[in-house]
This record gives sequence, structure tokens and C-alpha cells, in this order.
Amino acid sequence: MDVKIVRLVTGDEVVTEVVIESGEGDSIRLKNPIRPVQAGDGKIGFMPWCQLTSDTEFVIMKDLVVFTADASPEIANIYNERFGGIVTVTKPTTIIT
Repeated sequence: MDVKIVRLVTGDEVVTEVVIESGEGDSIRLKNPIRPVQAGDGKIGFMPWCQLTSDTEFVIMKDLVVFTADASPEIANIYNERFGGIVTVTKPTTIIT
């Protein structure tokens, strides 16, 4: 999965897969968008971007997007764990058997 951070003109930051289909022209599709929320003690949690629907894909107009950026490896791993993508090890770990 190519996990992106999308900043919208509303100020919302969304962690999502961005799908640009050739026939969509002025719009993009956000797949499984989640948004960061403060979870206390300096931690960040995530919740669905649009909580009032069970939809997992949303089509928005491109002119609502301020910028897109690659998610950090840590954020991409959290997203991939939740939505079934490949999780990469970013720090050496010790496995005890």
C-alpha cells in the first residue's frame, strides 16, 4: 500500500491510500481514510475520517487538497496493520524463542 498524508483545505489531515483513476478527472479517491487524534500523554490515536458512514472509499475534488506527502514509516505501519498492508520493521528487534 502507498500510504499518504493528505492535507485538505479544511485543515484536516488524513492518512489514506490515494487512488487516482484515469476517468475521474478533477477528483481523487481516498481509500480507508483515518485521521489522527490526540490520545493523551503525547500519543496519537486514529479514528475514521467520516464516522457517520460505513463507506471505506470517498471521492473528493482535487481542488480540496492542499498537499499530499508520504506517511512516515511508523504511521504507514499503523495504517497497514489496520488495513492489511505490508508492515516493515523500522528498528532492529530481538526475538527470543
